[in-house]
Amino acid sequence: TGEFLGEPLTEYIDTFVSVGGVAYGMEWCPKNLPACNMIDGMVCDSEYMMEINQAMARYEGENSFAIYSR
Repeated sequence: TGEFLGEPLTEYIDTFVSVGGVAYGMEWCPKNLPACNMIDGMVCDSEYMMEINQAMARYEGENSFAIYSR
């Protein structure tokens, strides 16, 4: 989305652990709900989801792990 949130925290973070969440968006997300809008919503093809999943480098942390289930 282009906002500058400050300098990277990478040098202070060794390991980042993510639990749950919608890292790739929600498959069923009615676009009439505010949380599913096409700008910063949880729908798979929102501008926000497309941007964070195209990053060529990690955002923060030397290591990162995700805990999820299917």
